[in-house]
Amino acid sequence: MKRKVETNYGITLIALVITIIVLLILAGVTIATLTGENGILTKATKSKEDTVIGREKEEIVVAQNGAKTDNLGQIVTAEEFNDQFTANGTKATASGSNPIKVTFTETNHVYEVNEQEEIQGPIVNVASQIKVGDYVNYVPNGLDTQYTTNYDLVTIPNQTMHVQTDLKWRVLSIEADGKLTLISDTPTSETLELGGIDAYNEGQTICDKMSEYLYSYGDAIKARNLKLSDVKKTFTEQTINIIENSTNKEGIKYGETKEYFSNLNFPARLINEKYPVVDGAPSDWEDDHEKEAGIDYSRFRVEQAESSLIIPQTAIQLKEINESHFKNKIYYDMFIHSPEANWNYFLASRCIDLGTSYATYGLQRFIIGMITSTATYASNQTDLDRAYISTEAALRPVVQVENYYQVDTSTYENGRDENGVWQLEFELINHPA
Repeated sequence: MKRKVETNYGITLIALVITIIVLLILAGVTIATLTGENGILTKATKSKEDTVIGREKEEIVVAQNGAKTDNLGQIVTAEEFNDQFTANGTKATASGSNPIKVTFTETNHVYEVNEQEEIQGPIVNVASQIKVGDYVNYVPNGLDTQYTTNYDLVTIPNQTMHVQTDLKWRVLSIEADGKLTLISDTPTSETLELGGIDAYNEGQTICDKMSEYLYSYGDAIKARNLKLSDVKKTFTEQTINIIENSTNKEGIKYGETKEYFSNLNFPARLINEKYPVVDGAPSDWEDDHEKEAGIDYSRFRVEQAESSLIIPQTAIQLKEINESHFKNKIYYDMFIHSPEANWNYFLASRCIDLGTSYATYGLQRFIIGMITSTATYASNQTDLDRAYISTEAALRPVVQVENYYQVDTSTYENGRDENGVWQLEFELINHPA
């Protein structure tokens, strides 16, 4: 009797594993061939880039030759380059001299042309890679390590703050021409106490002066305190609409005016601003910076209307601020960080909050994740030295860098250190002796 032998034609588990491994190796080799440093796609991209660079250099040479023909062989200036670019339809601009910098608008490639007519580039514009929220190695070089207020009329006179050397700095904004605005990554650890009528008259100046004195860099790079206007630039249109349509606890809308016939005291600084209508006549308003120097607030701390006073609601209150209120969530991190952080700092921005029978005056500030007004003086007060509310808060220094910097690529190839902090070299213009 013959026995039937069954034959299994399937594959074993070991063979399957080996097959998968071989396929993975082949896939890896294929991917490397396509996308690796010497891969087909990489070479194709580089070839395309080289073609663009070659075309741009040729356009520079054509413009240079055309200009030399017109100026009879003289050294070509940036203006003459631009004339040729316009005539040839080349989307590039030239600037400077020896070397002349030529920037192509579509690729952002930058080339240099020296007096020997040699073309170098494209030069990597590392500074253009700096983004909002990035950290920068800014180190203040202010007038001194401490500053004492010389205003005797604030709640606590002659307050002293010291430069905080452990503050880190982040990019708050970048303009098209490369100008940077930096902001300290946290509020200052030391605080300032403001109250009374002089918190409105002088509070903004004190915040700005302290920041300028401690956190500037020579005469070229000036520091100041963060303002409400800085913050509003980062809000979405929807957030701005919320603010503009908001009302205070008395139901008065932001920007609306109210006329008072009693409790007519108001800070003298208000005369320096656009809006009060005193006894039926608008204030003699001039440019704030021009008129500010001509008023001695130590003598004229308060004004009083005789019959009526019309003033607007300028204080804003924005509660429960979250990332959606900003154009970029990085702003939320910079201004608030988190509600748990409990940041409390002044904004160098005066504000008026209108009530039913009297108005209050003070500064705006950030506190516990919201923007609110700090009422330090009320118009029904007769004792100017008594604060309606005395408020203690930190400062938030902001630095206007302008164009006095360059990225250090000699020490740091990509312009950043191992922690990702941009290494900038700032041009120091010393204070005059």
